[in-house]
Amino acid sequence: MKFTTTIKEKLKNFVKGAPPFKNEDNGYEGFLKLSDSTFIKTMQQWITTQEPAACAMCIVAYENQRSILQVSIYLAHTDKNSDAPKNLQEYLYILANTLKEQHILNNEIGSRRLGWFFQAGLVLRATEIAEQNNIFVDDVVDIWIALIRGSAFLKRLLEHNVIWSRDEKVWFDNLTDQLSGMRYTFNLIMPKWLHSHPKISQFEFETGI
Repeated sequence: MKFTTTIKEKLKNFVKGAPPFKNEDNGYEGFLKLSDSTFIKTMQQWITTQEPAACAMCIVAYENQRSILQVSIYLAHTDKNSDAPKNLQEYLYILANTLKEQHILNNEIGSRRLGWFFQAGLVLRATEIAEQNNIFVDDVVDIWIALIRGSAFLKRLLEHNVIWSRDEKVWFDNLTDQLSGMRYTFNLIMPKWLHSHPKISQFEFETGI
């Protein structure tokens, strides 16, 4: 079985989760073709206005997609017979295409869970764009502050959660309370280069993380 197919089959089995974002004019693939400025602003508005619990689920997906991306990129560059996605953009297109398939099949549960991974991938994309162009950093900082706030709910949401598998929840086993959830995302998930931003420093002071 080809590696991209393996990823798609794995993602199809991700059930339940947040309603996926869909641009009604462009669809998933069109959303990936937006200009950087439009994309970043759309992400900022989307993440900062969703429920904190949704941000928590995005963080679960974000943490788990790291291994998927690492293996994908490794295989793409080391195995000449592999058709694994060689970068984030190709990975997002796989997710976009799989999401469309799930909608065609009216698989609401599957498409909703995939939505978390698509959103998490888009957060990574926005963060990478901002790292290369500092005019977008303020908006991306807003995104991460919202995600950190939502992480306060990780322990409660995951304790009896059947959406995520045991190996997907293991990253968060040591959380003890709301503050530890926020600290986990702040210290271990959010990119270090954002820590020195004034908004982050102020947020850190206000929350005690």
